[in-house]
Amino acid sequence: MRKILLALFLGLIFCAASFATTVEIATLQELRDIQSALSDTYIQVEHIAAATTSDSPFVPLSTFTGSYDGDGHRITDLRVSDTSGSGRQGLFGTLNGTVKKLGLENVNVIGFYAGSLAGEISSFANVDQCYSTGTVKGVGTSLNVGGFIGSAYYAEAPAKVTNSFTSCNVETDDGGGTHHAGTFMGIGSNGGADIHADYAIGTLTIETPANTYSGAGVNRYGAPVATFFDSTLCAAGSSVSTGKNTAEMKTQSTFTPLYNVVTNQVLGTFMDEQPFSIAPNLPVVGTPTVELSTFDMDLMENVWVATDDYTLSETGAVYITDWGSGESARISYSWGNISWDFTDVWAIDATGTINSGYPYLKNVVPTSSGGSGTSTKRKPIVVWWN
Repeated sequence: MRKILLALFLGLIFCAASFATTVEIATLQELRDIQSALSDTYIQVEHIAAATTSDSPFVPLSTFTGSYDGDGHRITDLRVSDTSGSGRQGLFGTLNGTVKKLGLENVNVIGFYAGSLAGEISSFANVDQCYSTGTVKGVGTSLNVGGFIGSAYYAEAPAKVTNSFTSCNVETDDGGGTHHAGTFMGIGSNGGADIHADYAIGTLTIETPANTYSGAGVNRYGAPVATFFDSTLCAAGSSVSTGKNTAEMKTQSTFTPLYNVVTNQVLGTFMDEQPFSIAPNLPVVGTPTVELSTFDMDLMENVWVATDDYTLSETGAVYITDWGSGESARISYSWGNISWDFTDVWAIDATGTINSGYPYLKNVVPTSSGGSGTSTKRKPIVVWWN
């Protein structure tokens, strides 16, 4: 019997070690304490009034590689300030993890690489259904500053930022060097981020325009899809986002999916079952047309014949399953962004009461609407730890 009890006891210890508990965040101190465990999993269970001051600013969580679920809650009056001209400033300094369903209201961020949510996002960062309001100011030499994110850095894979918005006003000082400033993102490095279904409605104030690459929304590099800015409030500059006036920004039809049609994409000659990614990171719209060809010696040209011998993966890769040696293939297809989901994610209040009539997130309702989010305390969630 003792051996049986001992075996059961050791088994319980082993099982406990195989589980990880999601940590609840309900206070400013608990938020600060994340700094000691930056790779853990967190869920916010209360609205947090940060009320940090210039004498005791919030220290950015960096480098964060864990998971933070705001669960529809807000952090208000967060102040992050570093005038040394170095480092990454925001709620997160460098973000390399997951953040979702979080609202940041009335933030005041001052820094070198500065953004309300993060000073910089890097590979594998994933941001979804978040918003911010307040002010972000860049100080120092050669700044990267944005209303939501300061900079996107590509290392191993692009970060993803979807279904998010900011109304933060952005400023830069006269610190010299080359500045990058944008109302959503200061600089989107080539391949640094996949940015879909986001928008910015802040203003941009630049003290040294001659030395600054500035623009509304996502500034300079990158290829955001269906990402907008309010052109009534801020000039495009070097933006790579799409500008719409205030009236258009408050109209749902502005945010319909955008599609791009690609025809007769020649794949060349490959071996059987050679995959071809036809729309990286974006869904294919409709059914693609796949054709195979052989070279006709009499006509001295390729003869193309449609085929249905292919499979289409969820990631947008075509696998042609039956083609012979010497055959070429081509494909015609449409791809697009379908992230502007006005059924489960986004909504617009025609009365202008919620978010002043701009699109808002159903799962993270702004204070201006009177929404209170979810503030019920819950028991710790146990998840399997691989």
